[in-house]
Amino acid sequence: MAAKLAVCSSRNHTTPCMSGVPQTIHVATRSHGAHEALLIMCSDGLGDLSPHRLDVSEVLAPQWVRAAERGERGNRALAVLRDASGGDDLEKVSRSLTVEMTSRWMDDTTVLVQRLF
Repeated sequence: MAAKLAVCSSRNHTTPCMSGVPQTIHVATRSHGAHEALLIMCSDGLGDLSPHRLDVSEVLAPQWVRAAERGERGNRALAVLRDASGGDDLEKVSRSLTVEMTSRWMDDTTVLVQRLF
């Protein structure tokens, strides 16, 4: 039993692993044209949908804020996810969700948008 546990636990310390330390970024939403204060929480899968995935504070966060503002109040998170997947370009959205490609991989993606005040 101890040997099996050692094998399984050794995998928990190899890549990929989670640090438990979230990356947090504060963006003044009003400086990007937002009319409301929004809290956008997402997994790293949302950033992975963009070629600018390493430039969260300067490129992606303002884009997410604009998408959340345009989205229907009932599901702003879906508007952010749709924008990241291709926006109004239906072919790009379809391709990113359905086409089997060896070089394309979509991480699990979670998006939560909450209006603060």
